[in-house]
Amino acid sequence: MKPQRWNPWKLCIVSTAWLAIISFVSCCHATLVTDEDFLNWTVFYFITDDPFTPGPPPNLSSGGGQRLASGGNPNAYHQFQHTFWPGDTSWVGAVKTDFSYDPATNGSIGTVSLTADLEFSSTASGTAAWQLVIEQGGVRYYSVPFNSMSQGGWRTVTITNLSVTDFDTNPWAKTSGILPNGTGPNFTTNGLPLRFGFMFGNRVLFGSSSITSTFGLDNFTVNIFQAPQLTLVRQSSPNAVKLIWPTNASGYQLEFVDILATNVWTKATNVPVTVGTNFTVTANIIAANRFFRLRKP
Repeated sequence: MKPQRWNPWKLCIVSTAWLAIISFVSCCHATLVTDEDFLNWTVFYFITDDPFTPGPPPNLSSGGGQRLASGGNPNAYHQFQHTFWPGDTSWVGAVKTDFSYDPATNGSIGTVSLTADLEFSSTASGTAAWQLVIEQGGVRYYSVPFNSMSQGGWRTVTITNLSVTDFDTNPWAKTSGILPNGTGPNFTTNGLPLRFGFMFGNRVLFGSSSITSTFGLDNFTVNIFQAPQLTLVRQSSPNAVKLIWPTNASGYQLEFVDILATNVWTKATNVPVTVGTNFTVTANIIAANRFFRLRKP
């Protein structure tokens, strides 16, 4: 199983006046999404301003995509092409429409990972951006910061441990100091179903004429890792609680905060003890309320 980062939605709260017992331990599971045929994809295209070119975007660029039955790595693949002008950032991609992941039914998401085969050619030298896309509730979110690729034939790219904070509605977010919009998908059990896709991006770095780039996408694979459950059990000793999480979610750091609004988390110094298939930590609670979370450093 690939590692996960912390899931900000899996919190346990302890109140010193609370005597109930919570018991909902479950292990982490992975869902595999893969596509080598690209029969059910919806293409999208849009333009954003080039943040490094003064003035508004001219909106002259255009692009699209299609499935080709041969020429991939090795057979069918999805081809994309766009022609882009100075001042525009041109984005072309597609979303897989025959699969969706419903957190309400399948469980909240901790992280997602991507592996895909890509190719890239262009009428000018340079690189292109590529990003994993999540579509939820009619809104597209892009993995940020974007990754870059040079021109050439088929090669395999991988990106792992993407949590909800690694997505934003601004594809330029977290690149070259550009701030994110701060809007990401909802990975919790309250979230709507999610679809997955892929996107390429280009801008004209030098010159005043347009450039045309062509891309290939094949062997698209996404791993969806469910978030580990953190269980809290009240102990007989005053103000003592036991926290439990599954051992197959190794590498997590237990952290706590007394005032959730501050978002200032402190690492728990207690060393986890392995009991069967679970990690356990016993903590003494002094504050009136305390929140716990698991975070992947």
